[in-house]
Amino acid sequence: VHVPYYTTLPRQPEKIDGVTVTHFGGEGIDTVQNVVNYGGKRYAAFVKDIDNGVRITNKGKFVQIESVKQIPIDLKKKYQISCEYRLAPGSKTTGFFYFAPVCYDKNGKQISAVSQNPLRGTETVLAAPVKKGDKVVKIKNGAKWIKRYGFIAFGAKADFSDLPNFNVIAIKEIKKNGAEWEIALQTPATQAYPAGTAVREQCAAASYRYMMYTQQKPEWTKFSRILTGAKFKGAPQYPYSWRSGTAKAGIIVFTNGTVDMELRNVSITEVK
Repeated sequence: VHVPYYTTLPRQPEKIDGVTVTHFGGEGIDTVQNVVNYGGKRYAAFVKDIDNGVRITNKGKFVQIESVKQIPIDLKKKYQISCEYRLAPGSKTTGFFYFAPVCYDKNGKQISAVSQNPLRGTETVLAAPVKKGDKVVKIKNGAKWIKRYGFIAFGAKADFSDLPNFNVIAIKEIKKNGAEWEIALQTPATQAYPAGTAVREQCAAASYRYMMYTQQKPEWTKFSRILTGAKFKGAPQYPYSWRSGTAKAGIIVFTNGTVDMELRNVSITEVK
């Protein structure tokens, strides 16, 4: 199945390296696809159609291109993700690019790393009810919980069948208070949970399962990787497997630095 490439930008402002980045621009052949305000500077990227692919020209910090079409995925089967890439003719740019699948659940919701990246041994239960809007929750055992990159996941199940679990909130602070532990949240609870609700800590990680990070060569270079079903429910998971709960997939490309490259024959195909 060929994956057509179009930018999904403009996107909402986001934090990158602690800097608020805003995006402008739209779709079209040989038009500005992404103008980025980053660190007080403005960068532009251009995308132009070529045979079976695109030419990406970026003179700034980065550009992101994501496929619009989502391909159905059966975790019992194997798939090959592939592409061909090269420096655009006459180009001498030295930037790098990332190439990765994007995983979605059956409802088309993107599966983030934190939604399926539990920290083993942190399973416990709520020591007190949580009301919508609360910014502190109490748990019975937080001895193995860590603040850095941590999230509390509500409705956890011991067999990890809740993954991907999207009921997660970033942790601001962890403090022992008597026989219980208090978890301060970065943002208020979005719904109520009764005492005794199973919870665990989950951890942020790379946004995508990066298959490749490389510079381009003057000649066309082929790349392919086999992806299998979601192995080892619960961390760690192999980088060359789909994320837990994956039912659909697309492709995403990031460039890093000044890039003038061509990308073609991008595909996700079932391996018989």
